Amino acid sequence: MPLTTEAAVFRADSGARCELRPVLLADPGPTEMVVEIKACGICHTDVGFAEHVTRPAVLGHEGAGIVHQVGAAVTRFTPGDRVTLTFSACEQCATCESGHPAYCMTHIARNFDGVRPDGSAALMTEDGRPLFGAFFQQSSFARHALVQQDNAVAIPADLDFALAAPLGCGIQTGAGAVLRSFDARAGEPIAIFGAGAVGLAAVMAARIRGCDPIIAVDLSENRRHLARRLGATHSFEGTEPELADTLRSLSGGGLRYALEGTSHPDVYAMAINALRPGGICGTLAYPGEFGQPVAHPGGFAFMNTTSLGVIEGDSDPATFIPELIALAERGDLPYAQLIERYPFARINDALADAATGRVIKAVLKFD
Repeated sequence: MPLTTEAAVFRADSGARCELRPVLLADPGPTEMVVEIKACGICHTDVGFAEHVTRPAVLGHEGAGIVHQVGAAVTRFTPGDRVTLTFSACEQCATCESGHPAYCMTHIARNFDGVRPDGSAALMTEDGRPLFGAFFQQSSFARHALVQQDNAVAIPADLDFALAAPLGCGIQTGAGAVLRSFDARAGEPIAIFGAGAVGLAAVMAARIRGCDPIIAVDLSENRRHLARRLGATHSFEGTEPELADTLRSLSGGGLRYALEGTSHPDVYAMAINALRPGGICGTLAYPGEFGQPVAHPGGFAFMNTTSLGVIEGDSDPATFIPELIALAERGDLPYAQLIERYPFARINDALADAATGRVIKAVLKFD
């Protein structure tokens, strides 16, 4: 019998705004679980996707909560377990089996197509019409979510759900970019372009690894100051003239690592051209429209560097999220400073504040 729950439903003509409405949650299949959501972070992927939905949709992909019901073949969890939710991977393809589930060969279909892996609907309207759901196999802007057991990770009994939720995407992406994608080395120079939740998680991870210098670039003075508190040794406004030259000089001839999180063509070109030969530019979203060529930034550096797309920090959440929790408990990853909490009823305020940058990481709380 499908479970009736409350969810935030986005419509094609509503922009990044939603209505709280009752929806039906499908019964869990053999490897699926129902999770009662207690907190959910808001990511810019949610905001951007909401502006382009073509049919009624339930989004949200940084959920955390309590396992309510499990399918017959679920072996990793039992009702009552506390979990945080993350992206879904098939666990069977070549990239999954090689320890890189973030690059699962079915990543797009499993996380962005709005259906369960078998193609069926996870969510329906009260009269049974399918909704776009199963976003990251969770659609956790709802009081209950239908998830795959592979995209849930157990969390400690004393961890606040509001702190657990952002680990599933934003924090693991930024920290993973440095600790996994770059495997950054101590003493090497790094710059992070964009000091949002992902960028600031990268700053913290760079401090953990002992990178030097650690440079944060952002238009916001407040975010630059926060980056300095969290471990950046230097910070600059992104529009400063000849900034690429400044970064090369500051880093002894060029950066070893650059993380570009703005998807702005000029910033991408700056990041590439601030690298030393053999440096790495990690990109969260390449500039320009999907399917269009990326502009060639030119210069010797471009011919001798690596441009690396970063998805979820190349992390294996089953092992990486517990590592992040341990770092936070030791005080080495103080990402709690980034979070502002909102009751679920104020989701539209939280979405607007996330979109405008008024807050760094908005987290919904479900009472």
